[in-house]
Amino acid sequence: MDSPPRTGPTGRVLVRFGAGDRIEAHREELRAAGYELDAALGFAPQAGYVRPASRDAAGVDRLRAIPGVEHVEHEVLMQRSAR
Repeated sequence: MDSPPRTGPTGRVLVRFGAGDRIEAHREELRAAGYELDAALGFAPQAGYVRPASRDAAGVDRLRAIPGVEHVEHEVLMQRSAR
């Protein structure tokens, strides 16, 4: 049995394409890698957060293999908790 994809605490992954590119132009490639675009970044249109499309989504190596991807990083923000 395959293990679920490794993701950070939020489950989202930051993906950045090269300057002058737009992440929205890569929705189909992201979907083929097993991810859905969750939020494009207005201040950096070449970047955005993606989420696994299903529990069976492949790991982030498939995102790194998309032509034009320059950076892939798990979002590791966690909810604030009182001490």
